[in-house]
Amino acid sequence: MVAPGTYAGPIRVWKPLSLKAMGEVVIDGRGLGDVVVIESDDVRFEGFKVVNSFPDVAFEPAGIKVVNSRNVTIAGVRTERVIHSVYVVNSSRVTVMGSSLSSFPERSVNDRGHGVYLWYSREVEVVGNAIGFVKDGVYSDHSYVVLIRGNSISSSRYGIHLMYSGNHVIDRNEVGRNLVGMALMYSCGLEVRDNSVTENRGLAVSEGIFVRESCDVLIEGNRIVGNGVGLNVVNSPYPRNGSVVVRGNVIAFNNVGVRFEVWASATFE
Repeated sequence: MVAPGTYAGPIRVWKPLSLKAMGEVVIDGRGLGDVVVIESDDVRFEGFKVVNSFPDVAFEPAGIKVVNSRNVTIAGVRTERVIHSVYVVNSSRVTVMGSSLSSFPERSVNDRGHGVYLWYSREVEVVGNAIGFVKDGVYSDHSYVVLIRGNSISSSRYGIHLMYSGNHVIDRNEVGRNLVGMALMYSCGLEVRDNSVTENRGLAVSEGIFVRESCDVLIEGNRIVGNGVGLNVVNSPYPRNGSVVVRGNVIAFNNVGVRFEVWASATFE
């Protein structure tokens, strides 16, 4: 149990440990690098405010970085003025829940970091978070068996961005006022259900849900409203023996409702 106050970071957690903030507890990284690094199995980190990572996006610093670990829970945290809010590297059975995550709101999107960044990780749950003013709300790269549920993501580049990943369930999220709501790219085994994808608009890109070279994708029961292009499917399914199924969605008040192009095929009903 950590008493209220401001504590100087960076800090490193290197053994099984439960840390819980009792009131307003701030960990200030002082611009020196990652603010909190977790390098152990069986860690719970709850209720802290984490601020001031190293400010250069090229070095990929994080407010909270989880490295080579299992059974880690990050709950009820708040990040401000960090590059990546939560960065999960080569880890499994990680939960990020009930947190408020932001980067540097005054910067352009490409000079910020991601809200939750998954890199070569498995069995991750991102649940019930408020994410805004980041680059991508949830960015999953080479990661598998991921649940993204009940998050609110706004004021960013891509709300949810998948690259070379698989077996993701994306449901009941509110993704609005980004440049693109969801970019699902080069990934397979995706269930996208019951999300609200609204008013995602930019200049170069302006899409609710964008699917590129992906397979075994189910897009069902979503509310896709007020985007530049509601749904854009390109070069999918890929491989060709995969599938894209789009059914039971509300698609309304977009400039273009649905666009299938460049070798796209789907069941659409």
